[in-house]
Amino acid sequence: MTGRIYQGKGQQRSEPAPPWSGNLRQFDPQFYEPSEPLLDAVHVALTLGQPLLLTGEAGCGKTQLAHSLAWELKVPLLTFQTRSTSTHQDLLYRYDMLRHFQDVQLQRARADLETYIEYGELGQAIRMAERGERCVLLIDESDKAPRDLPNDILNEVERMQFRVKETGREFKADPLHRPIPILTSNIERDIPDAFLRRCVFHHVGFPNRDQLRSIVAKRVPGVQGWTGESLDAAIGRFLAIRELGLEKKPSIAELLGWVDLLGRMGIDPGKSANDLGAEGRAALACSYSALAKSEKDLMAAKEHSGR
Repeated sequence: MTGRIYQGKGQQRSEPAPPWSGNLRQFDPQFYEPSEPLLDAVHVALTLGQPLLLTGEAGCGKTQLAHSLAWELKVPLLTFQTRSTSTHQDLLYRYDMLRHFQDVQLQRARADLETYIEYGELGQAIRMAERGERCVLLIDESDKAPRDLPNDILNEVERMQFRVKETGREFKADPLHRPIPILTSNIERDIPDAFLRRCVFHHVGFPNRDQLRSIVAKRVPGVQGWTGESLDAAIGRFLAIRELGLEKKPSIAELLGWVDLLGRMGIDPGKSANDLGAEGRAALACSYSALAKSEKDLMAAKEHSGR
């Protein structure tokens, strides 16, 4: 395949390498397209003042909903990225006991214990609401955390208040500025029933063909020069690959990157394998590296492209 950025021939480039792709609007909240059912779920959660729990496969747009909501409401977004070791204390606050102890040993400890308190995202959100500032709180991939985490933060999320035992200070959100909690889950682990009962639930399904077409048209400016047939063909190829029984189906984010790549490589997805020619078929097969995430999946996608 010609036109490679890296040639691997032991010779330095005579001109600078081209910049990274800057065409995608993948993370721009104003181009997010929620479905009507998702809009209804957000409305219910905001009206009831309850957390919104979003489930769905990875890459279907759950996290982007929080960014879009914060952008549209013109409020800050606080994001807690859940890990397998996350605890409720990480969400509320952390007391730096070690630094405090070291300062005591060196006789430089400060009388105000607040110096040694670092507030987590939920703690920050409650403190902001106490001051009359509203925010969106995203607890992303909550199912990665230990099973007890949702139950451990149950009271704090429901009442929007907590106490710092080291200082004795209590914080309580102003009801008029209650934070907007959004939890996402890839359904890797069950969420306790007690927490589910206090949430508004919505499952984010994968977009259909028409929705994908609209998403790509808005978020990949490079396709504006494509014909409608070429865009439809790209969506059709993508959906066909998702139905190949892959170990990991490509997501919307991967679709956007792949379509952008096709445009940069000058590949018309609307052409048949014969019309693409040998060079075009090789380039198309190469492009599937942006969609497949295992050797088996890549081979399946390449075989499909040759049909």
